[in-house]
Amino acid sequence: MINQLKMVHKKLGRLPTTKEFDDYPKTACTSTIIIRFGTWKNFLKKAGFEVTFKRRPYKKVQDEDLFHQVRTLAKKLGRTPTKKEFDADPSTMSSSTTVIRFGTWKNFLKKAGFEVDCPEYTSEELISQVQMLAKELGRPPIKKEFNDDPRVVKVNIVEKRFGSWTNFLKVAKVESYRRSEHSSEELISQVQMLAKELGETPTMQEFNDDPRVVKVNVVKKRFGSWNEFLEKAGLEINRRRAVGVSREEMIGQVHMLARELKRTPTATEFDEDPRTVSFTAVKNRFGSWNALLDEAGLAQNRPTFRKIRYKGKTTDAEKITQLCMLKEKLGRLPTAKEFDESPETVSLSAVISHFGSWKKFVKAEENTI
Repeated sequence: MINQLKMVHKKLGRLPTTKEFDDYPKTACTSTIIIRFGTWKNFLKKAGFEVTFKRRPYKKVQDEDLFHQVRTLAKKLGRTPTKKEFDADPSTMSSSTTVIRFGTWKNFLKKAGFEVDCPEYTSEELISQVQMLAKELGRPPIKKEFNDDPRVVKVNIVEKRFGSWTNFLKVAKVESYRRSEHSSEELISQVQMLAKELGETPTMQEFNDDPRVVKVNVVKKRFGSWNEFLEKAGLEINRRRAVGVSREEMIGQVHMLARELKRTPTATEFDEDPRTVSFTAVKNRFGSWNALLDEAGLAQNRPTFRKIRYKGKTTDAEKITQLCMLKEKLGRLPTAKEFDESPETVSLSAVISHFGSWKKFVKAEENTI
């Protein structure tokens, strides 16, 4: 965990917040860290980082001190600072102090002599803001990037003016990053970049969740499938891939699982094991799960529909006989669950349908004897 912190620190060029650490791929969650180290501060100290409190209790600072702090910061920035910028500056108190003292951040700025009313921007000014940000990023910004930039207005302002974020980008002649017409080479470079950062081939979910790259459906449409895309990028295919896995290898996978479980695995168990191909791959190759089991020489699982019997399919006497046989086999009265799961009996629902309850069914068996 300490190595993870140092890695994130190196990437960001500063200590991460708990949220940034949580959001970073392949790091422990902060709740685990706090359980292990007691507090986030203790964790930072154990990792060798100097941690000091820069803020004083809000009751010990005068109003004029707070006004002086925000005015000094405004002079440094050349504009009215945001609450986030006030918090980030080591020479200021916490913004929570100002909120406790003045009710809201806006009221605090007003008392400090700042004009806090939102200026009326023209559509051209709003467009120039997103174009400026797009030029700096080398691509259209996503909503969060635009919203977090203190030099531009909030996203809700442009959405209200232009109807939607997508329409705003369209009017500004800044194509939506998710819909932009990237060349195949650019798409390949995106997944290679992500693979380099992760140290392994990204999953579809990891690729889809990264705001710097296009959506998975874009690459699927361009390359035919996710695996074809990975092949073109020269990356190792994720294990769920069916192409390239022979019938013999699939049979070997189900044998491996059967040896470990000491019984025939279910289709769900096979599908959920990370060492095997997907159930869909099996179905496409063999036609059905039971066809794979037949070819592998394994006993088929009891079909899920075996227990569904029409009323009258078995007589009451036959049901009681089944109970007697299972009782003799176990050397005791079986539970309702054991009866229901036995491949030699009708379903429990069939019993209850005829006898009213498991207890009445057992009593009927005793009376027969």
